[in-house]
Parts: sequence; structure tokens; C-alpha cells
Amino acid sequence: MQVQDNCAFCLVSMKRRALKRLQPCRHLFHADCFENVPTATSCPICRSDVTVAESVERRANIKYSAEDRKRIVEAANKGLDWVQLAESLNVKYKTAYVWVSSGTPQALRQGSTKERALSDNEVAVMVQWIEEDATMTLTKIREKIKQTFRKDMCISSVGNYLQGQLFTMKGIHKEPQSMNSQLNKEKRREYVCTLNQYIQEV
Repeated sequence: MQVQDNCAFCLVSMKRRALKRLQPCRHLFHADCFENVPTATSCPICRSDVTVAESVERRANIKYSAEDRKRIVEAANKGLDWVQLAESLNVKYKTAYVWVSSGTPQALRQGSTKERALSDNEVAVMVQWIEEDATMTLTKIREKIKQTFRKDMCISSVGNYLQGQLFTMKGIHKEPQSMNSQLNKEKRREYVCTLNQYIQEV
């Protein structure tokens, strides 16, 4: 049982609250859930007897300095051995890799957001394009954004800006004019009758 699972008592995530680990089965539960149930002498998952309900200690997140991040990202940008540098600064490889992948030496402040790629006016222009030509695909809109606003965006980002604008981004399905003509309906009916007759004979 993992911390990201739900508590068997209240069925709520266990990520952000104090936990108890039952012994010997080692199943996890919210500490307050387990203590508020008077008959909690056996594990509700495996029904084994509970000998100990020990508190689970959470490790505090390691906070690295902004200077360490800056040094590692700058080393990667210069083509130097940033992995070796991260090891010497006691920065985990995974953390350093995320920094290097972002390419920015400064981290976003907690609760801050990235600057929007398109302004409200540009989004309004994009909506106007679609109103003028309803057959535009996300790929075409992306190309037009690149030509008009000189901004290179991925297709999913373009779609995100159009969320809630009452447009469908599905591909266009073109039906031939003769698709449901009387002649074609007769042909389909005849085919189904022939197929059914064949199935019955077999």
C-alpha cells in the first residue's frame, strides 16, 4: 500500500495528512481515522490482528539554493559536465535534470504563473479567424499564428486557448452528396438482405 493510495476508512487520499502504518501487515491509514474507530484492532484490508500502529514520518522536501540551480543550468548551457557538478553540490540527478530541461536558471516563485503566450486581443483575433472559416484545423491556426503574430506554438497550446469558446476541434468529416441518395439506400438494403440470406443458408 502506497502513500498515494486512498485510506481504507474514509477513501480519501493520504498524501497530505498524518499516517499510521499497521504492523505486521504494513497497511497505511490516516492517523485520525484509525484512532477514531473504537473497533480498530484488526486491519480493515487483510483482517490480520494489529499489534502496533506506528506513526509514519514524512521526509521534508529538500530545498536547494537558487545559486546551485543557476550554476547547474549555466554549466549545461555551456556544454560542461552538469551531472558531475550536481553530484558535487549534493543535488539529486532527477532534480538537476528538470532544471536543465527547463533551461531557466531561476525557478518560478511558488504560486506564480508563466507569462501567457497569446494576449486576450490575439485570442480574439484567432476566434475571428474561426468564425470566418469554420473548417480551420488546429494545424492551420498554428501556422496562421506563426505568420501573423510571429509566435511558434504547439498544437495542444492552441487548443487550450480555444477551450470554452464553443468550438469543436474534431476533424471534418465530408459526406459525398450522393451518400444518402435513394439509389444508394436501395443498394445498401439489397446488400443486407443478400448477406442475411447467405448467413441463414450457411
